Amino acid sequence: MNRLTLPLLAGVFATIGARAQLFDIPTGDLLLSFSRSGSPDVEVDIGSLSLFTSLAPSATLDLTPKYSPSSQLLGTFGNLNGVSFSVIGAQLGAGGAVPNNTTWFTLKRSDVDIQTTAPFRFTNSKSQSIQAAISGIEGIGSVSGANVYAASIAADPVANTPTVLIVPTTGIPAPNSFTSKYNASGGLKGLVPSPGVLNTAPSDFSSGSQVIRSDLYEYLPGSSTTHAQFLGAFTLDNVGGVTFTAVPEPGTWTLLTALGLGAFGLAVRARRNRAADELPAEDSQPATPITLAL
Repeated sequence: MNRLTLPLLAGVFATIGARAQLFDIPTGDLLLSFSRSGSPDVEVDIGSLSLFTSLAPSATLDLTPKYSPSSQLLGTFGNLNGVSFSVIGAQLGAGGAVPNNTTWFTLKRSDVDIQTTAPFRFTNSKSQSIQAAISGIEGIGSVSGANVYAASIAADPVANTPTVLIVPTTGIPAPNSFTSKYNASGGLKGLVPSPGVLNTAPSDFSSGSQVIRSDLYEYLPGSSTTHAQFLGAFTLDNVGGVTFTAVPEPGTWTLLTALGLGAFGLAVRARRNRAADELPAEDSQPATPITLAL
């Protein structure tokens, strides 16, 4: 082996090593995306759906090992004021754990402590359109999107790692970005009903101690009269940490629901009793307030 061969082989192996480190999200994985107008998108492959569905009831999974809140999130956005986050995923093709065109995406909560109303699933044709939009964002089987952009740039310790891709939303790379693909005609924004996939932090988010939360649902194709399955909730804190909390035990869930309905019934009864007691009467006494201890 001559002197020229060794550097040549070293270059080949270095190229192979670099290529192996590029972002590449497969079908069936979930994509966590952060976006804000005027900034690049930060897209994170947070792993296969099975990582989330295999959690014990009420268990919490910290997702920060998948990305760096400091260098990748704050390094991109400066702060998290007005930053939107979402989680999406789709099954493209047969042979997965779920049917082809099954989709997953988050719906934002208006109240962090109250789960969103379970939405309905979609017909086969609508499911296919949503799957195509999600796969397009991820760049799976597409000519643009995350995977396509990742394959066009070198490995980078910040902008292009095995689990994180930072995509500009302006210039030549823009058509590959989450923002561009999401908002495009026929894109996911126009296909998903209210309250929508994106959950946007308030303008003072970074300076407070609040969190925002979105619920993850699984949409099996073929039925528009059956509710999607609630899988758990993602929470974003004001320093960029994201956690996933699995659904509680079915028995616990039923008990909480029953307690909630029971408390509601007691409150209604108490309100009616107060109304009856407070009917105008010269010799009536003020009604004694009823306090519910839950």
